[in-house]
Amino acid sequence: MEDVPNSITQCKKALNSVNVNLVDLINARRAGKSVKCFRTRKELVAYTRKTPGKIFPKELAKQDGFIRALLVQLY
Repeated sequence: MEDVPNSITQCKKALNSVNVNLVDLINARRAGKSVKCFRTRKELVAYTRKTPGKIFPKELAKQDGFIRALLVQLY
């Protein structure tokens, strides 16, 4: 992201356009690598559904504000 938003509302709007798999995001953060971003929410959902082990536990995601902000409805 080039321009960092100045408010929480602007941050939430900016995050709404970020399509990353949370399992991949956590693994990338741990490994110090970049994470694959999907062009659309539909592509992210298809990848997450078809790839075993890619659904992040909702209960764990809700415990972390950073991850909670990235939760999306898959079903």
